[in-house]
Parts: sequence; C-alpha cells; structure tokens
Amino acid sequence: MSDDSKPTTLAGAFRRGVLGALAGVRTWQPGRVESYNEATRRATVQPLIGRRVRGEDDELVVEHDPPIPDVPIGFPGGGGARFRFPVSRGDIVLLLFCERSLDKFKGGLTGKPHDPEDDRRHNASDAIAIPCVIGDEGDGDVLVEITAAGQVYVGGELPLALTSELAALKSAIASTLAGATATDLLASIKAIFAAWSIPGTVVTKGQ
Repeated sequence: MSDDSKPTTLAGAFRRGVLGALAGVRTWQPGRVESYNEATRRATVQPLIGRRVRGEDDELVVEHDPPIPDVPIGFPGGGGARFRFPVSRGDIVLLLFCERSLDKFKGGLTGKPHDPEDDRRHNASDAIAIPCVIGDEGDGDVLVEITAAGQVYVGGELPLALTSELAALKSAIASTLAGATATDLLASIKAIFAAWSIPGTVVTKGQ
C-alpha cells in the first residue's frame, strides 16, 4: 500500500464510522397519527420516512420504524393562554426526538431541572408530536386565518367583528332606546341592525 493511499483509506474508514454513529441519531421527521387520546393528549404516531440500509447481500433496502406509542401532542401556549384543536387519526404531525430521556418530564416534572436517570440519546420513545400542515394539504374543513390587514377568519367567509365595532353598535342601540317611543322602538332597532356595518361574526377581537 502506497503512502498516497493511506489518507484515503483512513478518511474512508473515518467517514464510515461517523455515518454509522449518526445512523441511530433521530432529530425530526413527519409522522401520521394512528390513534389519539384526548384526555391525556397522547398519540400513537407512525414515522413516515424510512431508512436506507444495506442488507446481507449488500443491496440497499428500506427499513420503516414501527408506530411510536404514548407521544405527547404539543399545542401552542404561553402566559396563561392556550390554543387547542382536534387531533384525528391520519393527521400529519412533526415528530421531534429529544436528545435525552423524557420519562420524568412526561411524568410531571415539566418545569423542573432533573436527572433523567437514563443515558439513552435521541430515542424513538422520547418523541413529541406537533400537529402541523407540511406541504400542500389544502385548507381543511375549518380554516383559521389572519390576514395582513389584521382581519381574522374562523371557518367562514366573513371576518370576526372588532370590539370597537360592537361598542359603536351598543352606543347606537342605547341612543335609540333613549329617544324612541313604544310604537316605533322595534322598528328603530330593526333599522339599526339593517344598517349595521359589521361584516362578520359577532366575536370580539382587538380594539
């Protein structure tokens, strides 16, 4: 073996060793919900992307991981506010694999530094799933959308009403009630609602 070939051989061996070590490191990948327990907010999730490995005959084959049980579903939240929506079989989620054991974290130590008491790393059992839309999956049956103009749509063609718009309506009704007689009261209120400029559903947002 020539001196020129030694660096290549060593580099190749080093590369194979690194790739072999990385083969067992999970980071994130899309998954599909197989079942969901709404009471515990845990799901069984099927990872969707297989691994290409070489079989005994040195041919490439694809291995698929089995479904992962008891995966916590992560919903947006903070500062005392929570956002939650239904999760159904077949939903696509983003699987995130923790670098250390989540056993104690899932057991209730969610806000305290603690010893994991286990040396496993990037294990499939330490996954968290975040429901999300990856790629073009369409808008779904209910679409919550916030436009650049600040309008909020929730499953309909009309935006939600502003607090200021409802306040203006309340003021108009109060003024009508103060000056209307018993005979024209109903007609006056009907006229107010007929001329109401609020285009959407009566749910307040913003100012």
